[in-house]
Amino acid sequence: MARPDEQDILHRSLLGEAVDALEDVAVFVWDDTGHYVAVNREACRLTGLTRDELVGMPVGELSPEQAQPLMRRVQHAPLARGSSSFTRRDGERVELEWVTIHTAIARLPFMISICWRAGSAT
Repeated sequence: MARPDEQDILHRSLLGEAVDALEDVAVFVWDDTGHYVAVNREACRLTGLTRDELVGMPVGELSPEQAQPLMRRVQHAPLARGSSSFTRRDGERVELEWVTIHTAIARLPFMISICWRAGSAT
């Protein structure tokens, strides 16, 4: 039987890999300055950008008004959900539904946004 600390490491690894492998669900982790610090593969597919391009980018940069009204709302609510849109650099407009939740990494505050194309969930 695994020791509690070994089990914790195992579960963190499994959860990380599971989130990165999600299909049709983009996951963005962002810091209290409003910049992406980590994204899954689907976030790259959805936005048409690489991880290198997304990490460090301000949250909502591709959205109208840089999503400022939404940013203020989600930063003050423990859990927020909604819909929005953005335009990819190739000109495609993407309609999204999302949930954003407060979390912590290494005891520091972060936000995690889970997004999917509007109408894709059944």
